[in-house]
Amino acid sequence: MNTKSLEERIRAAMIETYWEGISTDISNNNFDSTVQIITEIRDRICMFVPSRNDLHHNIHENIDIDYIEQMIKHNAI
Repeated sequence: MNTKSLEERIRAAMIETYWEGISTDISNNNFDSTVQIITEIRDRICMFVPSRNDLHHNIHENIDIDYIEQMIKHNAI
């Protein structure tokens, strides 16, 4: 008998589906979801220091989404 609760099974299925979707996107040379994740990570890092615009600038400069998208567009990854 399966001892996992319904909530645990649903959570596991959601996580598996999420990562399978990203894997499928990458396999199909579609990096939209990856760029979205990187953007969210960058923005969340900035949330740790909300009043430090100097650090925000530094973070945005070093996690340059436009540059990443250009690299993807020109198949440079």
